[in-house]
Amino acid sequence: MIGAALLSSVCGQGQGLETEGPARPRPLPRAAPSAVAPGPSHDIARSPFGLHVIPRDLSGPREIGAHWTREVVAWKDVEPRKGEWSDLERVVPRLNALTEAGFEVLPRFLSQNPWAEEERIRALNAGAARKGAPMGRATYLAMPTDLAAYRTFVTTVVEAFDGDGRQDVRGLKKGIKYWQVENEWDWRWKDTPERFVELLKVTYETIKAADPEARVVLGGISKLGPDAFHAGLFGESIEMDGKRVTPAMLERQPHFKEEYPLRTYVLEHGHPYFDVVSFHQYGRYAAIEKEMEYLRGIMRAHAYDKPVWMTEVGGPFAPYGEAYSEDRQAQEVVKYYVTALASGVEVLFWSTYQPTPEWGTAFINTALVDVRGRRKPAYDSYKLMTATLADATRAESLFGSERARVVRFTRRNRPPVYVAWADGGAADRVPAPAARAGALERLPALLGGTLQGRTLEVTWYDGTVETVRDLQAEAAGPLRKGPAFIEAR
Repeated sequence: MIGAALLSSVCGQGQGLETEGPARPRPLPRAAPSAVAPGPSHDIARSPFGLHVIPRDLSGPREIGAHWTREVVAWKDVEPRKGEWSDLERVVPRLNALTEAGFEVLPRFLSQNPWAEEERIRALNAGAARKGAPMGRATYLAMPTDLAAYRTFVTTVVEAFDGDGRQDVRGLKKGIKYWQVENEWDWRWKDTPERFVELLKVTYETIKAADPEARVVLGGISKLGPDAFHAGLFGESIEMDGKRVTPAMLERQPHFKEEYPLRTYVLEHGHPYFDVVSFHQYGRYAAIEKEMEYLRGIMRAHAYDKPVWMTEVGGPFAPYGEAYSEDRQAQEVVKYYVTALASGVEVLFWSTYQPTPEWGTAFINTALVDVRGRRKPAYDSYKLMTATLADATRAESLFGSERARVVRFTRRNRPPVYVAWADGGAADRVPAPAARAGALERLPALLGGTLQGRTLEVTWYDGTVETVRDLQAEAAGPLRKGPAFIEAR
């Protein structure tokens, strides 16, 4: 079930959802859910294949067909003391290597800087460091105390790397045209929602003044599943630990009470100050469709429309009770991308390419290579997916549920390819009879017409290939395990 994982990150560590307590407080504002379901077809305008955290050696990331990656631009590193600047030329070899390997770079601006933060935030960060938080003294954020210095930092960096020939850093071969503002600010920001929108405005206007062609990406929102549930998109209640949980119960959780109004305010009022929305999803690819519906509903309600990226995705995510196996991870690489593209997401950054032990076991598991550098099965499934969908121009969802999906991809230079799977849910390798039967019953009709009576080549996520000569008689074949790429020959 999606339910428990959707809400697990809302509670503090070791803390369960309250099911009893005082009378419910005044309800939090509920963002308008989508009035119309997302369209079944979405154009693919650019390569959607990104990687988060890649090594100096780019041979692997290049081999598997990735096109995007993220880099960090931390103010505290660029200007460690006011007026003392680090040498920006030191990063030119890395950026040039990425360019030559075919990557587009999305740097993310991090505004936290010890000499430009309130004492209150400095104390919070000192406490986080004492507790061993992965981000240490850069964990929490608020409005910088020296906005003029922050503007100078942003201007200096954008001018150095925009590639327009004016004030560019020496040796740069290709300019950067996308910039991200902060990361997972919805739990890290310890200031008012209004002031975060002000920070967005300052950063956006500064970037655009330095490079009018630049595109600004909103920092990745860490949680959208609970918000979509609160808006009613997962039903009026879900089951968690044997109990029914409602939006009213969710509203009593401290983390949700603090973070939800911030996310809602920024999406409703901050949209003039970003060109692309981004969010993160770990562990529940099936929730992406509803999360996108939720986002699109807010955009329609507030009369704007922005592209949506997912700047961190990964699964299975062990801390939330999911069974991990390398085979399951190899399947989820395909399921994440196909579900997201069918839901209208433009670019996804798999998190991560190489493991980050400092972030915990879950991020070792989601990495495409292990701590010894061995390429896991997910490495190969990512490579197979990019090779199969490299020239895809449109994704059309033919059938979708939590446990089964059929998506048709139109391709520029090749016939369409269908990606399909049916399984028993989050932890089952063997398809549940009802879920599988429903998908199998529809598969001949969904693939019929153009494919009925034709010889099909079925390539599974693990690279095994089988020829199917009679779809009606052998419909079970394509769905008997994991995601399958189905093509007519």
